Amino acid sequence: MRTDGSGLTDLVVNPPGDISQECVGVAVYRVRRHLHRTQKGPAKGSRGRIFHAGLGLPTGESPERRTDVELLWSGLPEPIDLHLDGDWLYRTDRGAPSGGNTLNRAATPAAGVRGSLRRSWRAA
Repeated sequence: MRTDGSGLTDLVVNPPGDISQECVGVAVYRVRRHLHRTQKGPAKGSRGRIFHAGLGLPTGESPERRTDVELLWSGLPEPIDLHLDGDWLYRTDRGAPSGGNTLNRAATPAAGVRGSLRRSWRAA
């Protein structure tokens, strides 16, 4: 992508028709060269998820079929916005209180490591 907004490239493309898999929030982790993204899932479903993938496509792969997309967290109450500050990932939720409608933070897991809901996320 160029600074004028031209030269856009798809990095991750989900199958069409499944609204629960649509991307809602994104954050770029430049140090680790990852794109983090949320899928909020159904309303009041606690099936939201956060993934990451590399900023470049693996050789010979397409945005529709990537082998480097990793699920970091699942079972979240409708995660929407993401923000990275150093190694901390912040997220907001649309879910109903007390589990949702919150601002939380967690340390970003290392590559290949999945985050734990109980030990990772804390109210920010």
